[in-house]
Amino acid sequence: MDKRYLLLRKRGWYVRYAIPQKVQHYFGKTEFVVSLKTRSLEEAKIRKLRYLESFSNAINSYLCHSNIDSVFQDSPEPISIATSKHSPNQNYPDLKESNLEIKRFRLSILLDEFLGEQSKVLTKYTCLRKQNNIENLIEFLGDININSLDKPTFREYFDQEIVPQNLARNTVLGKLNDIGSLFNWALRRGIIQSNPLKGFGATLPLPRKTNSHHDANQPLSRRMLFDLLCHIQEEDELFNTTLLGIYTGMRIEEICRLKTTDIESECLLIREGKTQSAPRKIPIHKSILPLIATMIASTQDGYLIEGLKIYRGKRSHSISKRLGTRRKQLGFDRGKYTFHSLRANFVTELDNQGVDLSIIQSLIGHRQQSLVRSIYSGGPKIEKLREIVNRIDYGSEIISLVQDAATIKMGDRYMAKKGLYKKDEWRTRQLKRKNLYRRN
Repeated sequence: MDKRYLLLRKRGWYVRYAIPQKVQHYFGKTEFVVSLKTRSLEEAKIRKLRYLESFSNAINSYLCHSNIDSVFQDSPEPISIATSKHSPNQNYPDLKESNLEIKRFRLSILLDEFLGEQSKVLTKYTCLRKQNNIENLIEFLGDININSLDKPTFREYFDQEIVPQNLARNTVLGKLNDIGSLFNWALRRGIIQSNPLKGFGATLPLPRKTNSHHDANQPLSRRMLFDLLCHIQEEDELFNTTLLGIYTGMRIEEICRLKTTDIESECLLIREGKTQSAPRKIPIHKSILPLIATMIASTQDGYLIEGLKIYRGKRSHSISKRLGTRRKQLGFDRGKYTFHSLRANFVTELDNQGVDLSIIQSLIGHRQQSLVRSIYSGGPKIEKLREIVNRIDYGSEIISLVQDAATIKMGDRYMAKKGLYKKDEWRTRQLKRKNLYRRN
C-alpha cells in the first residue's frame, strides 16, 4: 500500500478523498478530509481503508438513489479525482473540470489573489501580517480547498496552534481578523457560502476587569521622562527616537521609517502608516531642530534613525526591544508604560493647552470624528500647527538634555572633521558612547 488518499499534517495523518463535481452540492464540499488520529504511516494505511469504503458507499448510494450513472460502478476500489485510472478527457470530462476547480480554490492560490487586491488599499506591513497569519493556518491544515474548512477543523487549529502561545486577547482577535478577512473576501466573490470564522471571536474569554490605574500606554510623568532620557542619552538611536516620540506624537514605526527626504520646510512628512489617516505633515518642535540637523548631516543610510535592520517587516523591532530593556532597568510597569506612552505624553500636553480635538487628531494621524471635517475640510494650516506644536513644554531639565545632546554631536563631528583626534579614536569614542548602557 502506498500513500494514496493520505495527507500528512502537523498533528498526524489524514485520509483525503475527492468528491465528483456532480454530487458536491449534496455533500456541501469538494472532498472528504478526516483525521486518522495516528502519527504512524503503517497504522494510517490500515485505518484509511474503512473510511474509503464508507466514502465510496455514501457517494454510490446518492448516485443510485438519484438515478445518476455512478462513476464507481466499474471500479472495485474508490476512485479519487486526482488519482482516477480512467482518462478524464475520454470517459469523464467533468472530472478534469472538477479537478481544475478544486486546484483553483486551494488556500495558497486564493491567498495570492487576495493579497494582490488588498495590497492596493492596505500598507505593506498589514499585508505581510495577514500573509503570515494565513500561511500559518495553511502550514497546519495543508493546502486544502477553502470549501473543506469548517468550524470544527478551525477549532482544532485554534486549540493546538494559537491557544498554547498564551497570547493576549486582543492579539488573538487580531489573528482571527486577519484569517477571517480571506474568508470574507472569498464569501463576497461567491467562492464559499459562509465564513467558518464568523462568531468565533465571541467564544473567547473576556479580559479580566481592570481599573484606570492598570491601563496600558499611560503617559510618563515628568520625573519618569527625565529619568528615561538620562538613562538612554548615550544610545543615539534610542535617545533620538524617544525625543521624536514626545515632540511629534508619531508611532515608533513611523519614526524609524523617516528618511532625510521626508523633511521639508522644517516639517516631517509621514507618507504612509498604520491607517488611511496616517499620512500627514508634522512641524518640527523648535527644541529639537538642532538635533535633527545633526542627524541629517551624520546619517550613513539616508534614514533619520540610522543603522536599523528590518525584522518581520518592521524597522522598529530592535528599538522597541531595547526600550523594553531600559524600561525594565528603571522599574517602569511593563504593561502600563510602553513606547506608545510617549504618544500619550504628546496628546496630553496638547490637551492641557486646550488644543481642539480635531487638530490633535490630524497631528497624530487619527480619523476625524466630525463628518464635515473629515470630508470637506482641508485641514489646519501648517503655520497654525507649528504654533501649536511649539507650545509643548516638558520642563527646563528635558530641554537642557536635548540641547546638550545636539551640542555634543555637533562637537564630535567638528573635531573628527578637523582631525583634532584620530579617526579610529573618534570611532571608538562613538561606540563607547553608544554601548555604555547596552552592557548592563
